[in-house]
Amino acid sequence: MTTTIETYEIPNKYKKQLIPLHNFSWGRFILGLAFFGLLIFVFFMPLNTGSTSIIVLAAIINTFIISSLFEWLVHGIIYHAPITGLKFIYRIHAIHHFKVFPITNYVQYKTPYEHMYFDPQLKTWRMAETFMEEFKLKGAQVGMHFLISIFALIIPTWFITSSLLYTGTTIVASGFIAYWLASVHGAIHSPKDRWFERMSWFQWLNRHHYVHHIDVGANVNFMLPLGDFVFGSRKSKLTEEDEANNPTFDEVYPNLALKEV
Repeated sequence: MTTTIETYEIPNKYKKQLIPLHNFSWGRFILGLAFFGLLIFVFFMPLNTGSTSIIVLAAIINTFIISSLFEWLVHGIIYHAPITGLKFIYRIHAIHHFKVFPITNYVQYKTPYEHMYFDPQLKTWRMAETFMEEFKLKGAQVGMHFLISIFALIIPTWFITSSLLYTGTTIVASGFIAYWLASVHGAIHSPKDRWFERMSWFQWLNRHHYVHHIDVGANVNFMLPLGDFVFGSRKSKLTEEDEANNPTFDEVYPNLALKEV
């Protein structure tokens, strides 16, 4: 019998993920939101300088700060908790964790494409098999991230600043983050020895994300883990129990140079 999105049994550790997150406390969460608010306020202030370069730089930094906050909230809550009306996303993400990319299959070298494909008619999941499937999948991810940015970041920025330069920079930076987030996450799970896979920041993010696949309550941020550091969900290394029950990162992600692709 084929397992469908409705019949897939979600593991208990995923069901219990939202509260508590790794090292979560309401006091730290409230202080963290205040910290984010202060940072955002600080990087709106350069509007008063009148300097184009400073305004552009401030808008880019502010976009990354706010994107980190909303990535943490969206991933930690919508993706990892059965919110009424959004349970479909929750179940699809559980399948991402435990069916398509379980720890023993954290990477898929043989697939020509990067993203998980869900067929609503057949109600099954697999990796994309054609260019058009991959194009639609990546486009949907980029579009979803950018749509969140429109309401969470771009529209508020325009109302706060009334600045075409600041808002325009925010739009461009948001588009870049949306595209890069989908690209890097896809590359982590289906490595192809791309140029950026050899960069130290990618290798750091790769190990950061691997911990999340073992402990789904930890390392909720993906691209910019500012939210993890502020809210306490950052987990720098696996516990002895984690290591005893799971393969090491190097066992599931060996050097591509030693592997036939």
